[in-house]
Amino acid sequence: MLAWVTLLMFACSQNTPTTPSAVAPSTNSQAAATHWEMIGRVTPTVSQHPDAPPFEGGKELVARCHDRLPCAAERWRSENGEVMDILRLADKIHFPDGRKPWPARWMSINGSLRQCIGGPLSIPPTDDPQGIRTLETTADQGRWILHLSGENSCGLKGTMSLDTNKDKIDLSALTCEGKRWKEGGRECVRKKLAAIPK
Repeated sequence: MLAWVTLLMFACSQNTPTTPSAVAPSTNSQAAATHWEMIGRVTPTVSQHPDAPPFEGGKELVARCHDRLPCAAERWRSENGEVMDILRLADKIHFPDGRKPWPARWMSINGSLRQCIGGPLSIPPTDDPQGIRTLETTADQGRWILHLSGENSCGLKGTMSLDTNKDKIDLSALTCEGKRWKEGGRECVRKKLAAIPK
């Protein structure tokens, strides 16, 4: 009997894998983001601010706007060298390749923040001459990132993120005189707006 039990235990140990089995990727791990920079821009009028140079095909994209504003054709290049064209037409971002449009308006930008930011996709964002807009995407998500230097009427500095799929904004990295938006930054902005001559 003892020999039979020993034999059974030996057989079971031989069927037990000694190496770990393949484990499904963790659902918590986030896909690596792709970073994009604007390399070309065409609008119906000439901008008074420094802008990206015009690009081939930009005028044809802008022609689709007819008289609807705001209107801008933009060319973006990823860190991997991919190129993507978009058309900002009123409250939507359209893609020439037929992908689902993105929103170009965020109702969450309201009150004093709206007064400061104005059109968040304008060039430059706010009246900040050093302000720029970049794009970050993953497989199914994206966000515009406004980079502000503080050299603007509201003294906004840092970054503000706008979700490309829904009306969601992130102000956690935006400050006014070193104060985060929800920790005195909003009040700081209101004081600066009140001091602007009417």
